[in-house]
Amino acid sequence: MTVLEHIKQLSHSLTPKQRKELAKYLEKPNGKPVQKKPVSLQDSWKVDFPEDFDLDSALREIRDEWKKELDGDL
Repeated sequence: MTVLEHIKQLSHSLTPKQRKELAKYLEKPNGKPVQKKPVSLQDSWKVDFPEDFDLDSALREIRDEWKKELDGDL
């Protein structure tokens, strides 16, 4: 049984209201709500990191590791 067939089979146990909600959900691209307005990415990453996080230093460290890998030093 494919995933789609399984979902169809399970949908028969849903109430009409639940079916309507599922149909609404599936109409959206990738099953995600459509964002109404664009969100600025500038500084939006800051909420996911500690306030004292040094982004430049972290990026420099990652870049140095990649350079070593590309140069075959690892």
